[in-house]
Amino acid sequence: MRRILKTAVVTAILFIGATAAAFANEVSVTFVSANGHVQGGYATGPYHGYIVDDGHKYNTDLFCDDIMHSWGTTWDASVYSFDNLTGTRFYSLFGSNAMQDYGEMAWLSEQMLKYPDQAGDIQFAIWSIPHPAVIGWDGYTAVSASWRALAAERTYTPEMFRNLEILTPLDPSVHSPQEMIIPQPTPEPTSLILLGTGLLSLGAVVRKRRA
Repeated sequence: MRRILKTAVVTAILFIGATAAAFANEVSVTFVSANGHVQGGYATGPYHGYIVDDGHKYNTDLFCDDIMHSWGTTWDASVYSFDNLTGTRFYSLFGSNAMQDYGEMAWLSEQMLKYPDQAGDIQFAIWSIPHPAVIGWDGYTAVSASWRALAAERTYTPEMFRNLEILTPLDPSVHSPQEMIIPQPTPEPTSLILLGTGLLSLGAVVRKRRA
C-alpha cells in the first residue's frame, strides 16, 4: 500500500509539473474579453481568454504585441518560446535584434500587471516596438515614451522569460488575429481539486487498512 501511495504522489508531482510546462507546438486560442480600458480609441490589454492544448483548457491573460491586426474570436496559433523566435510574426522584421525587441515587449507585458493604472501607456509602448508609427498616435503619451526607454535600457536573454510564450497565428495574412504573449499554463482549479480529492481518498484507505 505504501508503494501505491508513493506512486500516487509521484504521479501528482508529474501532473502538476506537466501543467506548468510549455504548451504543445500548436494550440487553439479564444479571446474572451478586454479589460475595459480604452486609450487613444483602442482597447488596451491585458486581455482575457483561454487556450485549449491537447484537450485541456487554460484561462490566461493575453498581452498583444501587434496593433495592426484585429482580435479573433477563436483561432489556431503556433507556440514559441524565447529560445526559438524563428517563425514569430516579427522575426523577419527584427532580424538579429529579435531577442532584444521581443524581450522589450515581454518585459513591458510583465509591467502591465504590476502597474495596472499605466497599462494603457505601456500597451502603446509595446505596440510602438514593431510599429514605430504608433509613436505619433494619440494614445502614445510621454509616459509611453518613458516605458519604452526603460525597456530599451535592458538587455534580455531567453532565460529571463521561461514563464512566457508567444502565440503567433497560423494565418499569416493581413486579416489574421493578433500575436499574443502569454504566461505559461497553470493547472485549472477544478483539476487540482479533483487531484487533491483523489489523494485524500487514497490516504484514507491506507489509514483504514493500517487500523
